Amino acid sequence: MIAKEKLTTLALAAGAALILGGSYLLDGPSDEQIERATAADLADAKLAAQRFERDLRACKKAVGPSADLVQIQGTEHYVCRDMPIEPTPPAVFGRYALLGAGK
Repeated sequence: MIAKEKLTTLALAAGAALILGGSYLLDGPSDEQIERATAADLADAKLAAQRFERDLRACKKAVGPSADLVQIQGTEHYVCRDMPIEPTPPAVFGRYALLGAGK
């Protein structure tokens, strides 16, 4: 009987030690880690924006002022396409296309 109680007590103590020992894993990242990750994400976003602007300028220079970069679905890559602006037919706008037409 005493050995069984000691075994139970030892098992409970070991379980408590494991819970307390691993509790730092449940705490999440530290403030420093969050700041570093945020700074790295911001730097990556700025670099990506600079690259996009550079590529857009090159696209407009090569194709013309109506060119634009279109993202390839499911990727991070872009394609330079000529995107001419066409007037929208009045049927699309319905009655809103006629506002101010009689003035």
